[in-house]
Amino acid sequence: MKFPERVSEQRRQVVDRIVADMEGKELSWAADWAPCWSPVNAATGKRYHGGNRLGLAAVAAERGLADPRWCTYRQAEEQGWHVRKGAKAAVVEKWKMLPARAEGPSPEAGDAEPGEGEAAERLVPVCVGYWSVFNARDVEGIPPLPERTPAELGEVGEVADQFIESSRCPVREAEGDEAYYAPSRDVIVIPERSQFATPEGFLSTLLHEMTHSTAPELGRKFVGHFGSPEYAREELVAELGSMFAAADAGLDCKAVAEAEQGGKHYDQHVAYLESWVAALRKDPDELYRAAAKASTAAEYLGERRRDLIESRERDAEPVPEPNRGQAHAPEGFSLSDEARGAQDAADAAVRGAAPAPEVAIA
Repeated sequence: MKFPERVSEQRRQVVDRIVADMEGKELSWAADWAPCWSPVNAATGKRYHGGNRLGLAAVAAERGLADPRWCTYRQAEEQGWHVRKGAKAAVVEKWKMLPARAEGPSPEAGDAEPGEGEAAERLVPVCVGYWSVFNARDVEGIPPLPERTPAELGEVGEVADQFIESSRCPVREAEGDEAYYAPSRDVIVIPERSQFATPEGFLSTLLHEMTHSTAPELGRKFVGHFGSPEYAREELVAELGSMFAAADAGLDCKAVAEAEQGGKHYDQHVAYLESWVAALRKDPDELYRAAAKASTAAEYLGERRRDLIESRERDAEPVPEPNRGQAHAPEGFSLSDEARGAQDAADAAVRGAAPAPEVAIA
């Protein structure tokens, strides 16, 4: 697919930065990206998705930006803010679903194939342009970024438990040094927590395998063998997905990225780095395709975790006893309603502010 020149230039810079970090820092390549993994629009409060999420994270890491908020020049004006003179913009890609011939699938269209009886044309995602966005550091008048409370930051062990309980498939902690997702049994196997040097090491490995486990639900296919381009692609999706999910859960992404994983799992991931780098050098756009799938997987995992938390709150809510002569509390009020209200307020602040052998994916 041919992209606008400015989009192609930023993509090249992002890929060059990531390849250099992977080659120079190995498994801790993402440690310097800690504040960058969840970029949001300052005017709407909405998180950026897919390749745009990765692209803005890379730009922020390159420029040393700690504020995750971005907005267009027009959005800043509408909010009564002012973009500083000489401020340097980043690119947010603009995509639309447009008709395309079945025999010419878009490289961004994933694994979709035309079904029997389909028309000669179908809709595929196409990059039709871009927006220029500016970081909040370069926007005058924008409210300060609200500080997150300790409760919002999340405790690593508790967050890990929440992800495990909300998993779409069983997660088994077992003795050994292997971590993998087994598609044929639809189960995740991971070493016991005591075998990891840090809680972050356990969580990083857990989220990597949980990202793999979203494949059946989200339409990704497990093909190829270790060392093949197809295998490398899925591994890159899992690597990015684990960082996206950790950031969305409010965790310290620097600690997660630097976590010592140890054992055979560490050796496997060092080998994966070599295959990722080779794949990205061959096709730089592969990184953006992986980011789109990783973003979708992280959002899926995060939504299941949030549903679990809300369900627990509803179960813990005391049932009020009738009190004659006094008005009853409004029906439908719950802790989850209050939590949503608090989140809405926070968003507003941001806006203003082996049977066989079995295939296992490690």
